[in-house]
Amino acid sequence: MVGDRKKARELFAPMIASKSPLTLYEVDLEDPREVSKFSRGFVLRCMELDVVILCAGTMLARPKIVDNIETHMRVNVLSQALLLHMLHPILTSKSRITALSSSTARVAFFSSALLQQDPLSYYVGPYEAYCFSKLVLSIYVAELSRQRHHAVSMHPGVIPGTLYRHCNRFVKFVTYFILPEILRSPTFSALLVLHTTLRDDQIAGAYYEDCTPQDLCSRVLEEVGFLRAFETLLFVQSRL
Repeated sequence: MVGDRKKARELFAPMIASKSPLTLYEVDLEDPREVSKFSRGFVLRCMELDVVILCAGTMLARPKIVDNIETHMRVNVLSQALLLHMLHPILTSKSRITALSSSTARVAFFSSALLQQDPLSYYVGPYEAYCFSKLVLSIYVAELSRQRHHAVSMHPGVIPGTLYRHCNRFVKFVTYFILPEILRSPTFSALLVLHTTLRDDQIAGAYYEDCTPQDLCSRVLEEVGFLRAFETLLFVQSRL
C-alpha cells in the first residue's frame, strides 16, 4: 500500500503501460467506509495474499476529529488495521505483514487512563498526534501477530518524501534540498522494508529499526481493555 497517489502513478506508470499484471486501487484512508467497501470487493477478486506492506501515513495534519477519531489515528492506524481485519479471509498462515511505524513512537506520551478512556480522539498537537498514532500502530501489529497473523512493524528511516508536505517552508526546504545528501534514499529504504518483511529469522510481532528488533510495545501491551475496545471498533467499522 503506497501512501501517495501521485507517487504511485509515477512509479508504476511504465509497468501499467506495458500491460503487466499490475492493478492500482485508489482508496482514501481518511474514510474507513471507503476502506471497508474496497476490501469487500478485493477479497472477492483475490484468492490469496502472500505479502502485505502498509506504507501509507500522514504527519502534522490539521486537527480534525470525525466520529470521535482524530485524523492521524484514522489514517495511520484505524484504516490500516481495518484493511487487515477485512483481508483476513485471503491471508494464510504463511502471509507476511509489515506496517511502517516510526522511531518517533518512542517519545509518544500516554497514560493508562488515556488508553482506557478515549485514545482515538486524543490530541495534544500535530507532532504528538503522529507519534502516538505510530505507537498505537506498532501495538496493534504486535497484538495481531500474537492472535492471528505473522506481522511486524518497522521504522524505514527518514526519507525526504511527501510525508513532510504539511511542514513549514523552512523544514520543507531543509528536507527536500539539503538533507537528501545525508538521508537514506527511497530505494535503500524500500530494500530495507523488503528485507525485514522476507527475512527468515523474522520475529513475529516485533518492531524493527535497522534490521534489529527493538522493545517498543511491552509497556503498553498489558492494556488489554484498550486492545479489546480497538478490536470492537474494527468489527463495527467493517459492517458499515
